[in-house]
Amino acid sequence: MPNENLAGRTIAGYRLLERVGEGGTADVYRAEHPEHGACAFKVLRQRLRGDPTNSYTTADRSLPTSPPTW
Repeated sequence: MPNENLAGRTIAGYRLLERVGEGGTADVYRAEHPEHGACAFKVLRQRLRGDPTNSYTTADRSLPTSPPTW
């Protein structure tokens, strides 16, 4: 079952512009942040969110709060 399309929403300061892909674990959106610019933004499937044994959830907690600048 596909996830709800979140295009048009803002999450953590990132404006989700359009869904560009989907897979078994997440949907990927083209997004933009006012300070950090354009990026890809991955939204985990509802069944995987908040599961402490899930490697994606664990990786999310280990990321810095500000994205790196390249």
